This record gives sequence, C-alpha cells and structure tokens, in this order.
Amino acid sequence: MGATLRPQCPGEGVLLAFYERDLSNWKRARIEKHLSECESCRQSIAMMVSFGRAANENAGDEGSSVSEDVMGAQLSRIVGMARDDEDRLRRTEGPGRAKPVVARWSGTAFALPLSNRVLLGTAALLFILLAVPVVFWIQFRPSATQQAMRELDVAVSPGRNSETVVSGLRYSPSLALRGGQEHDDLMFERALGKVAFAQDPGAPIEARHALARVWLARNTGNDAQSALAILNDIDKRQPGSPAVQNDMGVAEFELGQYGEANSRFSKALDLSPVFREALFNRAVAEKANAQYAEAVRDFEEFIKTNPEDAWRSEAERNVRRLRSLLPSSD
Repeated sequence: MGATLRPQCPGEGVLLAFYERDLSNWKRARIEKHLSECESCRQSIAMMVSFGRAANENAGDEGSSVSEDVMGAQLSRIVGMARDDEDRLRRTEGPGRAKPVVARWSGTAFALPLSNRVLLGTAALLFILLAVPVVFWIQFRPSATQQAMRELDVAVSPGRNSETVVSGLRYSPSLALRGGQEHDDLMFERALGKVAFAQDPGAPIEARHALARVWLARNTGNDAQSALAILNDIDKRQPGSPAVQNDMGVAEFELGQYGEANSRFSKALDLSPVFREALFNRAVAEKANAQYAEAVRDFEEFIKTNPEDAWRSEAERNVRRLRSLLPSSD
C-alpha cells in the first residue's frame, strides 16, 4: 500500500491499525507525532483513506460490483502518488546519503523497488477487473437443471412424442396426431447429459425431476418406467407437487395405464385447479380410456381457459373427433 522509507517508520500493520482506529491512545499519540514528521507514512495513510473511500462509494447495493470508472480513478490516484514520491526522493538524494529504494512490508523479509508501487496497484486493479465478471458468471450462470430444460425445449419444439404434455415445457404439437417420429435424438442426449448425475437417489430433487421430464419427453424404450421410478421417489420425499403428479400421470399414460393416469391428473388438479397441463392430459387419458363424454367436457373446459391458439386448436380438433364418436341424441 504505502512505502516505509526509513527504518524507524512503523510497519504497514501498525499504520493500518492507526487508520482503523484500533490503537491505544498512547500508541496513537506516538504515531500522530511520527506522521507529523514523515511524508512517506502520511502517503501510506492517504492511500488507505483513498481505498476506503472507493470501497464505501461502491457499497451501496448489496452484491454490486466496483465500476470501471471508480477503479480507473483509483488507479490514476495511485500512479500520481507514486510519481510524487519518486520526484520528492530524487530531489532529496545527494552525495553521501543512502537511497531509500525499497518498500518494506511489516512482518516479512519481502521488499520491492519503490517504482513497483505503480505495478502493484495496476496488478491489483486488473485482478479486480478480471475477478468481477468471473464472480458474476459463477453466481448467475444457469444451473444444470435449467440447462437441461433449455435443451429439452429445443428437442421437443418440432413436436412432442406423447399425446400427453410434460410439465414445464412450452406447447408443441403431438407427433402421434401428425403420424411421425421426428424428434431430435441429439438434443435429447444433450439434455440428458446435463442431468445424468441425477440418477443418483441423493441428487437434488429439482435435478431428478428434470431427468424424469427428459425421459418422459423422449418416450422411447424404458424411458417411462425409469421416469416413474424417480417421480415416485420424489413424491415420497416431497409430496404435494401438482407438477410431479402430472408427470406421474404422463408416465402411466405412456405405459398404457390410462385409468391410473386419469387419477393422477385429477389429483394434480385438486392441488392446483389452474394447472392447464393436467386438465389437457386428463382429457387425453379419458379419450384413450374410451370415456368420450368426459373427454369432451374437459377439452371444452381447457379451450375456455387456455390462451394459446395452437394448443387450443389441438383441443378443438380432439373435440370434433370425439363428438363423432358419441352416441346420437336421436
């Protein structure tokens, strides 16, 4: 921080304690007397005050970072003070006088040329400039779960692989209704890669639920069975989640257990009456279970409350198809 140019000068730790008002009255009086005679130590104290002022000016909001303007101004002050010291030293040097060429750090044998104070200040500020974005990135980067759900959103955007809808995903048309299997295996693999660690039962519930969603959305091989095992474990550990109940119903639907799926979707709606995925899914399960009148009722209720045109259009197509299957009123 500052430079002690004479052996009788107090160490940096003592000056810092003086600056922070952490000395006894007797020691403080001795330091004040020394400061009245020593320009170098006054510069050290001035630098402490300068750093303290910069820190206070930038401590307004919790978690805020030091602005580049403040750091630039602080660097200019450090450079200016170093130049003043060097000019003063050159003026005072003369024949027979020892050159005060080192800055000593209290409690160590480490010494640097006085001119390196500029480099030290610059290095400290550059470290701050580099550290701030790194800390910001660590604090605000997406979690593994968020990354997996983003990849999954991309994977299902061409169409979903089941008539039912997994919670937490944007609407996409049903590939089953379109007669194709066009899903992107690469994107599913990327999503799985983000939360593969969640196969461990001790993994966070959020990550395990994301893994189950990826399996349900992919819906190939044993995906539904694997997802249902995870969802049953989550439901035991943290019961009462409408999203978990909905996704358990999706797994049961994909396994051909339409009655059990219907009950799951109804439980999700009991927990959250506005859970639109569960209402849509219950209508799909009722249709698969040949409960056509109930399916029409739920689809029509969904159409009244859902604002998304594409999703509402799919429900309307189902209603038209189901009405043709209802017995004639004549």
